Parts: sequence; C-alpha cells; structure tokens
Amino acid sequence: MPALMPTDFYAEIVWIGRVADRARSLASEPLDRAAITFEGIEGEAHGGLTRPSCSRVKSQHKRGTPIRNVRQLSVVSVVSAIANAERAIRKRGINMAGLLPGRPNQRH
Repeated sequence: MPALMPTDFYAEIVWIGRVADRARSLASEPLDRAAITFEGIEGEAHGGLTRPSCSRVKSQHKRGTPIRNVRQLSVVSVVSAIANAERAIRKRGINMAGLLPGRPNQRH
C-alpha cells in the first residue's frame, strides 16, 4: 500500500512571507511571491540545507554542530490563526498560510 494516497483536497495560498533577519525580528514580512528551493524561501533567515545545532537538540548534538535543517518552511492553515489572521501569522514567523476548502479539521 502506498504511503501517499491521492485525495480531492487542494489549498489556496492566501499569504506568503519570510523572516529576513531574525536578529531584528522573528516576525514574517509579507511577500507578493516567493522562490522556493530545498533550502527554503529565498532570503529566509531560517533557510539553508544545514544549520548549526542549538539547545533544542542538545541531547543529540553538541551546540554548533552542523545538522540537517528541517525548519526551512512553515506552512499553516488560516483556520489555525483565525483571530486577526495576518497579524497572527506574521508574528509567528510563518512562511505560507492557506485555505483548504472542504477540509473539516484544519488544526493538525
């Protein structure tokens, strides 16, 4: 049995942004469009194929050890940031927010 099964679900991207300088702010700045690669969104502070390890993974790696970056892209449903949506999305440093019509529970 395949791990990925085709569905009838689709999403409409309603917001795109990036954190350009996380030393200045962790809030996302809005973008009209974004170029996305395996390193993430172009100009994103959290981008890159690798990153230095931090306190979140200190039990696995010595601080500063180059590790695989899995934080290149952050995508959420607008439903999960419904109250004052754009402000809430920007504050969280989200890269993309979308609407999933017909999907009953978008808070996973």
